[in-house]
Amino acid sequence: MSGLRTGGARPRVAIVDYEMGNLFSVARACEAGGMVPHLAPTPDLVRDADAVILPGVGGMPHAMTVLRATGLADAILEAADRSTPMLAVCLGMQLLMARGTENSEHEGLGLVAGDVVRFDGHDATGTRLRVPHIGWNTVTRTGAAAGREADLLGAVPDGTHFYFVHSYYVRPTDASVIAGLTSYGDVTFCSALVSGNVMACQFHPERSGPRGLQVYSAFGRAVAAGRTMQVND
Repeated sequence: MSGLRTGGARPRVAIVDYEMGNLFSVARACEAGGMVPHLAPTPDLVRDADAVILPGVGGMPHAMTVLRATGLADAILEAADRSTPMLAVCLGMQLLMARGTENSEHEGLGLVAGDVVRFDGHDATGTRLRVPHIGWNTVTRTGAAAGREADLLGAVPDGTHFYFVHSYYVRPTDASVIAGLTSYGDVTFCSALVSGNVMACQFHPERSGPRGLQVYSAFGRAVAAGRTMQVND
């Protein structure tokens, strides 16, 4: 998976490789979605792509340290400035935010205003929620996202189950970027967002069966068509 220049009609997507994600599962999902995936461990490979996917599993502070040390953080920000379509998954979604609170307060990429916080709620019996949130849960499209042809979730039925594994969730400052909501106990959190050229989901579509692959297909179609998936326009 090297060399982003393919010359083919399918869009070339760089999967940011900072050694904190299930990269090959994401790559296979991209292929199923009509894209040509390439692992991108260096900034130049990110800059040279038609689209960027920021995956991730693990902790936000360590991830940000690696992204900054390798120059990948700057490359991601430059891609966003050029309106390169971007999809962030799980930890990748959290990295988009301005601020995180894992272990201590720290900065994220700042592509989306808001913060990242740990689950602190209760289930129907009043018992404190088990953390991490692991397993299948539904995603409900918001009013801001409903009816948009280019919406990231437009290809799947409302209330579709996706697979989650996370202890923290994002809180965007601007509610209009929220494309999907999920409830875990008495906590309802943002599980999908779209802000200009930047799209993200807290769940793992590459681990969510055929419906998850439809999310990658929606992203691939948008990239191929040369458009961005706007919710807040």
